[in-house]
Amino acid sequence: MIIVAHQTDLIRNHCDHAAALEQGRLSVMPSVDAAIAAYEAL
Repeated sequence: MIIVAHQTDLIRNHCDHAAALEQGRLSVMPSVDAAIAAYEAL
């Protein structure tokens, strides 16, 4: 299943893996927390 959301709590609670998009480029992160940190830094 793929979830696309801006709600970080939803991602943190329901996902084992995550990625972030920055200017259309996919960045695969080593953890959900890392992906959320990258998203919040944008």
